[in-house]
Amino acid sequence: VGGVRDGFELVEEADVYDFSTGVWSTCSAPAKPRLTAECVVLDGSCYLVGGMSKGADGEMEANRSIEVYDAEADAWRVLVPDVGFDTSFARAFAVDGKILIFTMHSEGDTRADLAIVDPSRFPRSN
Repeated sequence: VGGVRDGFELVEEADVYDFSTGVWSTCSAPAKPRLTAECVVLDGSCYLVGGMSKGADGEMEANRSIEVYDAEADAWRVLVPDVGFDTSFARAFAVDGKILIFTMHSEGDTRADLAIVDPSRFPRSN
């Protein structure tokens, strides 16, 4: 999920690896291609956190959202539209059933930003 090709072109498609068969296959892509995003696997779901995407002007900007992949439906959905701080270079981890997001990369700041997101508090959409 995410990354760049030669010429700094964002990778728009996504692939999934099946450990039981050893086979890669294409799956649906997130809403926006991302660079430097973090993937967190928690309770059988894959969460895509932060990173950077192209804005309306075509320039790279922080993507502050969290998307979750539903493997059964082969679909991504936005879980959190905006975590509230710049997540361009954030790190994300699964901790006690929650997603911990941490960065000290806020432009012009010397502070750390931290968020703890509990995916169970966000209802699944049909």
